[in-house]
Amino acid sequence: MSRYVVHKLLLIIPTLIGVTVITFLLLKAIPGDPVYGMVGPRASPEVIEAMRKDLGLDRGIVVQYCRYLRLLLKGDLGNSYYTGYPVGKSIIEKFPNTLKLAAAAMLFAVTLGIVMGILASLNEGGVIDRAVTVVSASCISTPVFWFGLILILVFATYLKRLPPAGMGNGSIAYLILPAVTLGTRSAAYIARVTRSSMLEVLGEPYIRTARAKGLGEAKVVLKHALKCALIPIITLIGVDFGSYLNGAVLTETIFGWDGLGRFAINGIFKRDYPVVLGTVLFGSLMFILANLIVDFIYRWVNPRVRL
Repeated sequence: MSRYVVHKLLLIIPTLIGVTVITFLLLKAIPGDPVYGMVGPRASPEVIEAMRKDLGLDRGIVVQYCRYLRLLLKGDLGNSYYTGYPVGKSIIEKFPNTLKLAAAAMLFAVTLGIVMGILASLNEGGVIDRAVTVVSASCISTPVFWFGLILILVFATYLKRLPPAGMGNGSIAYLILPAVTLGTRSAAYIARVTRSSMLEVLGEPYIRTARAKGLGEAKVVLKHALKCALIPIITLIGVDFGSYLNGAVLTETIFGWDGLGRFAINGIFKRDYPVVLGTVLFGSLMFILANLIVDFIYRWVNPRVRL
């Protein structure tokens, strides 16, 4: 167990280095110069050159990357070009908001998805099964930004039951719409995977044996069938939750949620390289750790799984 953990943790280092290289090259390939956005189009060439020198953008790309790596080795993600505020502190301040939204969205997705998947598997070919199939396919096909705007239109504008956007000083009412928007597509995927996995398990001989012994249907389904069907479901949950921790760009932008996704998209629009690099690097780390936790959950759900 300990060797496995050490091995996984050591693999994080080259993975993150690869992420920084790819992100750095992509940022440099994007047209535009952050200096022009900071000083304005009417600035003199002398001012522009002085600003580029101050930010270190007058050096070659290899030199710039090496300077960034030196900052990382010191535990520093650099400062924002526009605010001068440390990127690391901004991420620490905004990550709890993203974590709160991700946890709420995943709770909604897991609850709804597993219930829908179980009901569909127990009624294979029936009305419920076909309804779940249609609903899940519709949710997967619906763009997130469109679905979020529809929820705002219905529940905030027409019914006036929920606030349309903002954080609301931690009020749960402000969390409902963005969490449902973010979690609906995951719920649809989880429902489909749960259905297929449950159908495979429900046909096993030990399920028929459990029913023949007179066990209640709820106990057969939840204790015997669902537990053995959880591995692919946990995999999907881990992948989705890891991506949520990167920041839900569209959802956070639509609902004015002050999280990592909105922070990153603002950095991209402004060509704020330290902000983009910092959020991508932090998001990659969260994704890797989420998948590492999923590996241990495998072992907890099914002790026969070898790490």
